[in-house]
Amino acid sequence: MSEWQPIETAPRDGTEILVCDAGDQDGLIDIVACFDGFWVMNGDLAVELGDFTHWMPLPELPKGDAG
Repeated sequence: MSEWQPIETAPRDGTEILVCDAGDQDGLIDIVACFDGFWVMNGDLAVELGDFTHWMPLPELPKGDAG
């Protein structure tokens, strides 16, 4: 998996990514996507870009057991 990157480098093409606020004591991590300049979380507008400090791509899903 990739390392955390500065939020300024996050994709703005609707790709879902993990984001966090490095200054948040709780270490809150969310999944968001950016559409037309707006951050969206679970179909709702998310917090302002300034509320996030870092991002990384989503990890691959685990492989299911077909057995």
